[in-house]
Amino acid sequence: MDIGEQKERKDKAVSCYESQFAQEERSREVFAPGIHILELMEHTQRYYGRFVGVQYAEAFTIKENILIDDPLAMPVRSI
Repeated sequence: MDIGEQKERKDKAVSCYESQFAQEERSREVFAPGIHILELMEHTQRYYGRFVGVQYAEAFTIKENILIDDPLAMPVRSI
């Protein structure tokens, strides 16, 4: 999903929880020391953006199985 128009807004929202990403011992279980959450997010968003031809994108996954009647009717494009 293209998030280019909402990236700044999302960054501000995530920044509100900065204390959750502090360089404390517990936070190292999730993020390596020295990696800022907004920097990590930007790299990931650029990575997914390259796949779909936009600057910033997010990928979504689902845990459930879904039934697709016609894969050719899915609104995707081939790379």
